[in-house]
Formats: sequence, C-alpha cells, structure tokens
Amino acid sequence: MSLQITSQKTLIGWDSQNAVLTQRGNAKQILNLRVEKNNLQIDTVKQKMTIDQSEAFSEMGLKGIRAFIQESVGYARQIVSSGTDRIVSQGNEWLNIHTDYDPIPDQARYNAFEMFEKSFDGVFSPVARPQINVQPGQVNFNFTPSRVVNSTQVEPVQIDYQPWRIDYYMKQYSSINISYTSTPFNQSV
Repeated sequence: MSLQITSQKTLIGWDSQNAVLTQRGNAKQILNLRVEKNNLQIDTVKQKMTIDQSEAFSEMGLKGIRAFIQESVGYARQIVSSGTDRIVSQGNEWLNIHTDYDPIPDQARYNAFEMFEKSFDGVFSPVARPQINVQPGQVNFNFTPSRVVNSTQVEPVQIDYQPWRIDYYMKQYSSINISYTSTPFNQSV
C-alpha cells in the first residue's frame, strides 16, 4: 500500500501599466476688447411763472369781455327796475292829487336835477394783490460711464490622465493531492 501526497504552490501574477498624461490644446488666448464710450444726456424743464392780475384789474373796472358783459347786464337790470319803481311811485302820487297835494313841483325838481346826481367812486389803486405762481425748472442728468467689455476667449485645454495601475490575478491556485494505492491483499491460511 502506498500513500502519496503532492502539493502545488500558489502563484500570483500581475500586470502593470505606467501613468499616462496627455494634453490637447495650448490655452491660446484671442484678445477681444471693446470700449463703450460714456454718455451724458441733459434734459431741462424751464421754469414757468404766471401772474394773475384779473382781480386787481376788476377792482379798477378793467375787466375781461365776459365779466364786463355780466356787470353791464346787472347794471342795466338795476336801472330798469329803479326807473320802473320811480314811474310807479310818481303815478301813485298822481292818484292822490285829490288830497290837496300837488306832486308836480316835487316830481319836476326830481326829474330835472336829483335824478342825474351821481357819485363817482372810482378806484385808482387796487387793494387785491396779483397772484404769482412759480413752477420751478429742473435739470435732469443721465450719465452712463464708459466701460471696457472684455470678450476674450481662451482656447480650451483638455488633459487626460490615467494613473499608474497594477492588476493582480491568481496564476495558479494552491492544491494538495492525496493519492492512496492499495496492493492486492492475499491472505492465505
């Protein structure tokens, strides 16, 4: 009988690859500059002054055509109504002539003299002041400063890097082989 044991060692294998660095492009710059000039805009609004003397003029009798017409119409109505009132009162005096009152001398004196007596009350210096309105002027500035616009473009650079590498693998696995061979056994008695 024979017993046989054989073993096989483990073998490890490896492949290595060195690091690789590649570059495409050279970062070349194309310089592109544009200058925008400054801009100044000035807008002005002139001042405005208004002087309204209509109230002062109307106190002195200097009126516009509409005010003059309205005042004349009012004055004419007043004269008509006072004349009508005078005629009615003088007619009523004539109705009472039978009472020994003679209205003729009184009416003659009034119609000849007193009716035409007038008082003049003109205004040479107005009391009202003129109204002065001032709207101030304005100056508006709109300033845009000059500036430099940089449109420079850089050519791209592409860098590829593969790091150093080792790949391990089992080239041969360890093993143990046991073999047993028997010899024929004869037994005799």
